[in-house]
Amino acid sequence: MIFQKDAEAIAILSKYHANGRERDPLVYFTYGQIREALAIEREINQTTSYLTLFKTPGNLRRMRIVFALGFFSQWSGNGLISYYLDPVLENVGVTVPSTRALINGGIQIWCFRSSSGGENRSTSTLFDVQRRNGRRICVLDIDDRVMDNKAESTGGERVDCVDADLLPGV
Repeated sequence: MIFQKDAEAIAILSKYHANGRERDPLVYFTYGQIREALAIEREINQTTSYLTLFKTPGNLRRMRIVFALGFFSQWSGNGLISYYLDPVLENVGVTVPSTRALINGGIQIWCFRSSSGGENRSTSTLFDVQRRNGRRICVLDIDDRVMDNKAESTGGERVDCVDADLLPGV
């Protein structure tokens, strides 16, 4: 429809929405909705650009949150385990494939458990918290739970390493 192929569009709509009947009202109703949506998008694209993401203070704050989420999700170190697990296991003497698979599976289960732990605690009360206190409190509450979960898992990993004498000099 953008490229003025109206007849083809009607043929496709009639094939999938009206069992091949081109004069079906549903075909023309859907065709009209699509044309209207494309006209609205064309109008919006003429008046906006990517710079609108940074023009107002509210949008600038939102973009900072988006960039921070991307940065911290990479900074959390999840990629380190997936990239360097095999060489680390080799260096510490774990060479049996079944033992490696068991360690890798345990790590995956631990990651799944720790990532879904905060969700299980907050999902049942998520809507109640939002209704009572608003979205900001809800987001801050979930953020606090995620930070607690990360701190617990990081501390647990540190204790495991110290207990296993993998950190010399500690």
